[in-house]
Amino acid sequence: WKANILTQLLISFAYLPMFHKLYVEKKKSDSYFAWVPNIFIASIAVYPAMVDGNSLSVIYSVRSFSLSLLTTLLLFYYQTRAKKVASAISK
Repeated sequence: WKANILTQLLISFAYLPMFHKLYVEKKKSDSYFAWVPNIFIASIAVYPAMVDGNSLSVIYSVRSFSLSLLTTLLLFYYQTRAKKVASAISK
């Protein structure tokens, strides 16, 4: 059980370089194509995991959902920010 939790933490830490890249470059670098479906899939997966009482599956689904949602929100933020900057420059 502990090894699975540590694996989930390791997977979570693997997102940090991407978040850092987004922060430093301040622009959208990925597509929504992989992230948005992952949000829906993870949100659907939480229910059966909770009903079955499988705590490891709940942890996996919540991690996947939250990090995918955070990634999508950051991508959206930097995309809209870039559009605002571009429209301010063109004025």
